[in-house]
Amino acid sequence: MIIGFILSAFIGIEICSFSTKNIIRLQKNMHFQIYTHLRSQAEIKGNEVSNSEILSRAQWQHQNDLRQADKQGKLMNFLKGEAML
Repeated sequence: MIIGFILSAFIGIEICSFSTKNIIRLQKNMHFQIYTHLRSQAEIKGNEVSNSEILSRAQWQHQNDLRQADKQGKLMNFLKGEAML
């Protein structure tokens, strides 16, 4: 009985760890896509925009998108959809 409890606790911890790592990976992918999109827009328009400015814009847009998806209760679907683009 104790062995089953320890085994199930270990499996639960591993599943939680995997889920957390998956969420972090999805968010990193989404942020990188936003950054790449903003960088390419700046290059197309011929704007001289610093890397730090584009990075801060990407962070703001990423946080705003996450906040809106969370308000709608669609955060995981949003992350999965954005990461696949």
